Amino acid sequence: MRCIKSFLISTILFLNFSIINAEDFGTEKEAMIMLERAINLVNYDKSFALNVFTERTGGFNYKDLYPFC
Repeated sequence: MRCIKSFLISTILFLNFSIINAEDFGTEKEAMIMLERAINLVNYDKSFALNVFTERTGGFNYKDLYPFC
């Protein structure tokens, strides 16, 4: 009985930590949106886009997502 309780408690803790860590990563949809924004900015002005990407400003540093040049 004690073994079952410890298994259930560890399972619940593992699931909670998995959910918390999942929020730290960007989704595929968020990555595609950022890619479209990055492409539009590069088409507008390449040097300005490179500065924004390098400084990680302008919303291009979201969770674990960022443009890499």
